[in-house]
Amino acid sequence: MRSKVISYIVLTLIALLILIGIIQTWQDNKMFIIIPIVLFGLIFYFLKRPPAFLSKESKTRGTYQSAVRQSKAKKERPRSKTVPFKVIEGGRDDSDTPRYH
Repeated sequence: MRSKVISYIVLTLIALLILIGIIQTWQDNKMFIIIPIVLFGLIFYFLKRPPAFLSKESKTRGTYQSAVRQSKAKKERPRSKTVPFKVIEGGRDDSDTPRYH
């Protein structure tokens, strides 16, 4: 409980100092605060809505590659071949003494 109160106070002080720094920078030179806001806005925008040439989905559906993908998806293959269990005879001695001591 006490650590939650201390962390709340520390986070509030950090937020207050950040706010004071932003206000001070805005009063001194407005261009220094506008450029980071624009950059962060562009980064956020492109993370939410990437350009069409970067998206993974292709808009042309009638291509040969999409037909190949569909034909591969339709084939049902077993996950592994059923191979009978084989017992391999070991070459160990029946004695309990180790070999290299």
